[in-house]
Amino acid sequence: MSTLGNTELILVESNAEVSGAWYCDILLSENLLPAIRSIAGVTFTFQQDNAPAYQACDTVENLSRQAPAFISRWLWPLNRPD
Repeated sequence: MSTLGNTELILVESNAEVSGAWYCDILLSENLLPAIRSIAGVTFTFQQDNAPAYQACDTVENLSRQAPAFISRWLWPLNRPD
């Protein structure tokens, strides 16, 4: 990983298959959430879109425990043109 200022650049190979387990274990627990905490401290809001890996039950459960304010897809309104 490369560093950019106080944060790490997290790269995912373009042909990588991002499953819920991979996203939760590797990206969130080992990389993304620690990087966010290093910048924001303990107070931040985490929101994500409806990608299949983000919707996995384990991912939502993990974020509900680890992110102080997690906006699940059920609480975020749809992006509709009307």
